[in-house]
Amino acid sequence: MRFVVDGAARKTLTAAEARQAEPVDKVYAGSGKVLSPAVAARQGWLGCLILIAIFTALVWAVFLINVLFGDPQIDYSGLRLFIALVGLIGPVVLFSLAPLVAAKSRSQAAADYAEAPPPGTRIGVDETGLSVGDQRFSWDEIALDRLELDTSHTEDDAFLRPRSLLLVTPAGAVLISHRVLEDGFWIVREIHRRLWPQVLAELGRDDGANKT
Repeated sequence: MRFVVDGAARKTLTAAEARQAEPVDKVYAGSGKVLSPAVAARQGWLGCLILIAIFTALVWAVFLINVLFGDPQIDYSGLRLFIALVGLIGPVVLFSLAPLVAAKSRSQAAADYAEAPPPGTRIGVDETGLSVGDQRFSWDEIALDRLELDTSHTEDDAFLRPRSLLLVTPAGAVLISHRVLEDGFWIVREIHRRLWPQVLAELGRDDGANKT
């Protein structure tokens, strides 16, 4: 089994990384189609624009809260000027960086398409197994060959989120990647959850049977 952590190929995971990569217990059943390269590229741009909008909204929300609820006996003019500058200049800087982020996303997606099913193929997961187009495989028939993880952050901690999985099925190898798949976040997360015992076995921590 191979690993990719934040873009770097790895032969194994540390104990801390394994804890950060532990799957959530929430079960997902559903399906999505492999997107065309054009649609995947548009989604990359849309994601950038959403993040910029969220950043801008948060900055101006802080400004508004300070104006409405700040202590009138305290001079906040310097702080308010700083927040306003961040609210005005920050989105411009982020928007100028968006093409670089989108280009990186397109490059990663292009690599994914080389191993993923053809665009339009429907990928589904449920308690019985995985479907790829008209083919169905039980979870016991699937081996995890490569797991790609990216670091994500919450307010209190960092964790490793699955981005793609290269699976070996009776019909051959298939890449399931959130970058090129409709509802890919949920499908990749569910496959990661189902096959996590294989990762534990690879790391010498065979803690039990498949999660259900």
